[in-house]
Amino acid sequence: MRYQIIILLFLATGALKAELRKDGASIHKDTLSISGYPESTFGIFIPAVSENAEIRAVIYLFGDSQSQKPLINEYKNLAQEFSMVLVYIHPNLSETGIHEKFKSINTQLSNWIPGAHPDIYTAGQGNSASIAFQVAIKNTKVRGMIGVNLLEDTVEEIKNEFRRDLDFVGLAGVHSSSYYFNEDLKKYFTTYRLKYKGLIYDGSRDWPDSDNFWETLDWLKFVSAREHPKSNVKYLANRFQSDFGAAILSEKKQTVQSYHDYREILIDYDKFFNTDAVVSRLEVLDKSKKHQQKFKEAEKFKNMEANRRRKYEWTIKQYRVMTLDTSFQKSLKWWESELDELTRMASSRNVYKSNLGHRLLDYLSRATERSCDEYISKMDYYTALKMNEIWIYIHPDASKGYYNRAKLYARQYQLEETLAFLERAYELGLSSVDLSEEDSFTFLNGNFRYHQILHGVNSRK
Repeated sequence: MRYQIIILLFLATGALKAELRKDGASIHKDTLSISGYPESTFGIFIPAVSENAEIRAVIYLFGDSQSQKPLINEYKNLAQEFSMVLVYIHPNLSETGIHEKFKSINTQLSNWIPGAHPDIYTAGQGNSASIAFQVAIKNTKVRGMIGVNLLEDTVEEIKNEFRRDLDFVGLAGVHSSSYYFNEDLKKYFTTYRLKYKGLIYDGSRDWPDSDNFWETLDWLKFVSAREHPKSNVKYLANRFQSDFGAAILSEKKQTVQSYHDYREILIDYDKFFNTDAVVSRLEVLDKSKKHQQKFKEAEKFKNMEANRRRKYEWTIKQYRVMTLDTSFQKSLKWWESELDELTRMASSRNVYKSNLGHRLLDYLSRATERSCDEYISKMDYYTALKMNEIWIYIHPDASKGYYNRAKLYARQYQLEETLAFLERAYELGLSSVDLSEEDSFTFLNGNFRYHQILHGVNSRK
């Protein structure tokens, strides 16, 4: 059997090489086995180029189980535009042996695009960002990393283990609570003079769509071009004019953003071009009363958001330290009032207020889910249920919350509650979880209602 697998892998690799050499057409394969690790798979997109030397970069996209977005299909047109290879690492790839698997894919890729010397980047979103980071810091061939919607634990990991020569791009949805971590990392990287670029896109906590990912690939192209300014003068000049023009156009509607854009332009282009005109625009905005009013408004909402976030963080901690004295804990009614207000803010026409509402709702969603898991690990099901109640109020139509609540009651062998919440989860579309593999539900074996749900879930696969 082992020899059959080796032969199949050899034939698959040979077929791909032959197809690539045929006429330089693009190659798109969704599932390939990693040489030496047939249980692990990856996908690949190689752009159509006349010569392999035209390929600028390879981006390893580490998939995460929370996102169902087909990343190669989403980004392959961008990859073609920027002459970049995409390698999609399927979520089934465990961290065990991850560095050896990465090296094996890299070797395979070198055979498929001989003569190319691309920059290598890793990219991860949410939980998969930690794996992408570990691969980036342990492999010197990797030039940089793209961290999308980072989690708090990954941010701390990055601070503790960062490689000084690594280029880092922090990408966050404007409605994602990861926006906070991007701001935190920006301060850290600036303090220690590390390579960092923070980008914000219009979205929440998922991989950005192709329109929003375009800016990231454009930035990678720019970073490569400015290392060789003499051979890229025209490109750099056009990009400088484009960025400057866009900042000018945004002054009327997005005064504060344009101010930040001008400051970024000074950082990006000051070594290459005369930036006196940019400095002049900053001076005009500094003296403008209208701009000062806008800046004060932005600062007001920034402080309001920070204060509310600290309040929620402290309130959630009270459940942890005051489990025996519930008088210190906020009731569900209090949380409902707060969440209702944040929901109203999120629908506001005021962009600062709307972003505040969206980000804090996302923050509370993540914080309560994380706290619920922590209490479950401590077998404190009473407090875990409280965290789950808050999460369900934020996501009333998501099957996940009711499924998790059913598991909590199952761990306490509460039959009616377990079945009621399982049925509710099923009504809301539960289909991705195999109930038969969940140990908490074994006490339901033989129950007619449970087997009806099990049959319904299995029929949705």
